[in-house]
Amino acid sequence: MQVRGFLLQDGYILGVFIYSLGVLILFYTGEFKSEELAMIGTYCSFALFSSLIGYFFSSLIFGSKINKLNSLSLSRTMKFEFVLVILTITLVLLNLAFIYLVYTRILQGHFGGVFALLDIRKTISSGEAGYFAPGVVKQLRDILAPTLLLYLIVFYQGRFKKLSIFTLLLSTFGAMLIGGQRMPLLILFLVAFIALTTRNKILGKKLPLKVKLGLPFFGLIAVYALNILLGRSDSDKSVFLSISLLVLGMFERVITVVPHENAASLNFLGNLKLDGFSLWIADLSILLPGTQKGLSNKIHSMLGGSEAGNSVLGLPLDIYLNSGYLGLLIIPFLTVFSLSIMDRVIFKLDSPFMYSSKLIVSIYLPFAYSLYLFLLNGGLFIIAGTVGFLILASLKKGKHVNQTK
Repeated sequence: MQVRGFLLQDGYILGVFIYSLGVLILFYTGEFKSEELAMIGTYCSFALFSSLIGYFFSSLIFGSKINKLNSLSLSRTMKFEFVLVILTITLVLLNLAFIYLVYTRILQGHFGGVFALLDIRKTISSGEAGYFAPGVVKQLRDILAPTLLLYLIVFYQGRFKKLSIFTLLLSTFGAMLIGGQRMPLLILFLVAFIALTTRNKILGKKLPLKVKLGLPFFGLIAVYALNILLGRSDSDKSVFLSISLLVLGMFERVITVVPHENAASLNFLGNLKLDGFSLWIADLSILLPGTQKGLSNKIHSMLGGSEAGNSVLGLPLDIYLNSGYLGLLIIPFLTVFSLSIMDRVIFKLDSPFMYSSKLIVSIYLPFAYSLYLFLLNGGLFIIAGTVGFLILASLKKGKHVNQTK
């Protein structure tokens, strides 16, 4: 059976649409000054136009492709069983090490044993209690672990399938929970749901109703519990009302929060003397060891929060501040076209692991507002994976040619 895959450029364009929708909603509800929103709306129009031109242009060149997933793919992983088991064990140990470090450096010492999950998350991101390598943790815990989990559920047929899935899922869940990460936690449950659905489609089966309802339910409960630990849920409200407000807040967070914060900080951003691409260069430096503070922390502080928090720029505004209107016309086009090339390469590789990694990155892409966030949310991972598999494919092809001579 063939399963149509979600293309990388779909996620990018979806992100621009979501941000633009948020600007439109805020504009018509009158929740913010129309001048700032109109200006950001102009940036959105340029970004959407450029993205769609890139999408149609790449479609004309590469056409519409399908990721071929069939029962033959399920048997491939048997010869890689040792590598899969070692990789699973490594990720489980790294998750446990992260939990241990957070407990000893922050929970036990930095806050005198007081369990303050929001403070823990801010301390990790700011580097105040030592460098936690947030970029590396993001790649391993939030990108590689869900990718491997999807791969194990859909493709792995070895003896340690259930044990590998259980230990990886549990340790990753614990690492995300103690790190106070709501979005990666929700994505973890979403990945499990997609993986089970995809596997059943390949096998020609229907996903049981209890799984269809159970996974989203437990995912929502997990995020609700995390919300309580973060101190973002009112204890005087009923559980049903709290969960309803949580769902509403999640939609608000996805659609209107970033445009609202951007509009509120537009005058502040306009007064900055910025060189071309200086924000992207500054953002990339955050990956280096040391205190992790950048423009997003300053904006969050200016809006009334602390410098340990962050307020990100939406993609159209981020591109405009880095490269002006010319950048808004060129960069989205080039990005969509580049993503379509990567899609084409991954399709030709016909690798179950690359299919899994592409799906994870596609989920994060709508929220990868800048070059830094793209690289952090799976960009580095999928680029490295694609290059690695291309090298392996060329070596395999060269070996095959030598054997036939």
